[in-house]
Amino acid sequence: MKGNIFSIEEFAVFDGPGIRISVFLKGCPLCCMWCHSPEGQSSERELIRSPNGCLNCGACVPFLGGNEPTEKALTVCPRNLIRLCGEAFTPEELFSRLSPKLDMVNSAGGGITFSGGEPLAQSEFLLSCLKLFKGKTHRAVQTSGFADRNTFKAVLSECDYMLFDLKLMDKKSILSIPLRAMISY
Repeated sequence: MKGNIFSIEEFAVFDGPGIRISVFLKGCPLCCMWCHSPEGQSSERELIRSPNGCLNCGACVPFLGGNEPTEKALTVCPRNLIRLCGEAFTPEELFSRLSPKLDMVNSAGGGITFSGGEPLAQSEFLLSCLKLFKGKTHRAVQTSGFADRNTFKAVLSECDYMLFDLKLMDKKSILSIPLRAMISY
């Protein structure tokens, strides 16, 4: 079993308590128009072109197929703004890669956070990773909760901390929240 990861960020300070390593899993069933990590929406490995810092030199233009870059475009951009997004890991490979850094994050009161995309979209991989890291570091999951009840409960029972990103509520749900809860949020 392999998971598809689009980024591993070290020294993350906003994804749970302490200093953390954040692992961003690809794939999200929601496609929110305000998505913070659009490179995490597709579950597939893909080529991504960043417009930020583009020199408009045109070197990549012959390798853009309908505005989507081809493999050749990876080597022609002078600013390296075209990259592969998504790398496959087994839970054991991820554990081996991150284990040498756990002493540092543990000493800073942190741990590892699985985010995305939507990490519950790769629930089997996520659960295996959470079990491997158990007892080695603090484990957090940042999720919208978009999964079936059994998957959500299984992940909740394996993590130490959950950051729940509520995406949307209907009028009925909003009206049922006490005003003081909305203000304190």
